[in-house]
Amino acid sequence: MGDIFIVVDGQPDGPYESASLRARLASGELARDTHASREGDDRWMPLTELIGEVSGASTESSPPIAEAKLRTGAWIALGALLLAAFIFPTPMNDGWGVVNLQTGWVSEHLGWTPIPLMLWPAGVGAVAIAAGLLLHGHGRARGALGILLALLPVLLLLILGGGVAAKGVEMIAELQETQLADLGDKDKMKGMFSSLLASLGSLGATAFLVVTMLAGAFASMYATALLVPAAVRALRPESKGAYYAGLVGGIILIILQLVLLLISVPMLLANFVQGAGMLLGAMMHMAAVIIAFTNTPGRAVTVAMRRARWSLGLGLGGFVLYGLAILLSALLADGMQQNMIVYIFKIWLWFGAAALVLPLALADLWLGKTVDAPADLPETTRP
Repeated sequence: MGDIFIVVDGQPDGPYESASLRARLASGELARDTHASREGDDRWMPLTELIGEVSGASTESSPPIAEAKLRTGAWIALGALLLAAFIFPTPMNDGWGVVNLQTGWVSEHLGWTPIPLMLWPAGVGAVAIAAGLLLHGHGRARGALGILLALLPVLLLLILGGGVAAKGVEMIAELQETQLADLGDKDKMKGMFSSLLASLGSLGATAFLVVTMLAGAFASMYATALLVPAAVRALRPESKGAYYAGLVGGIILIILQLVLLLISVPMLLANFVQGAGMLLGAMMHMAAVIIAFTNTPGRAVTVAMRRARWSLGLGLGGFVLYGLAILLSALLADGMQQNMIVYIFKIWLWFGAAALVLPLALADLWLGKTVDAPADLPETTRP
């Protein structure tokens, strides 16, 4: 009976005999920096320090400093992408400008309901960059903050949309109570109908935002199922939970990707460049899911880590490829068609960045603190 426990997926696993662990090291199933402890000892240390070096042991791992930099860099990159989505210019009546800053026109014609959501990318982008820099090494705190940022548009919509709906109901009730004598008062009727039109405009804007939020929620769920398991296994290749989460989510993703492949066929006829981008992007996502399926927990650490990185890269690459296809189609078009495609690219940039907030937050929550010292490892409570 062995007396050595190792850390697997953030929890103690064992006990194992020294010979068994040496064999797993030699085969590459375990990394040299896998933390281990003997029964009765509260100290955790790299496995090779506990049982000695093994010829042929895997040297590939996720060094704590590299992992911390990667996770911090991901938040900074996300913040930069959100800011880019906010300031990306689009054609307007008087030239090119930033539509997110046209708060005066929106307030006059649609009410102030959409304005907080128009400014959301800039605020969240700045917070994401600050979180990456200031919460370095505090994965769970940063992940919790990311969850709040992802839910913020929904909360804003509930608060603002509820007020607009109540105002519209009041205006309709006021019209119903209008006396016949009031119908001859042109000024009064003009004021009432102006208020009603303003309320209807706000209600229309709110309905559009509801549809936008639903589409955003779908995009976030899709990106979460595609990217989070791969990201976790790229840094924790022994995580069985990440594999099974990817397996369940991957089954749903395959169905959605088949639907995208079907949609891309008519897109090829309408706009060959965008259709080709959608087709190739869906194929890359399908390849990412298939690689995740085959990346079973029993594989050697080096192989599991490499396959997870491929899966993650293909997942992100599919999104990027479709965006580049939209941008290329805009460059090849002209006139009104070009203007419309530029707006489509801005929407893609906005949706793509917003959809990555939830996956990054969940990955940070899952990974927790960077495993950089025995103090960060679980207590030696034996299973």
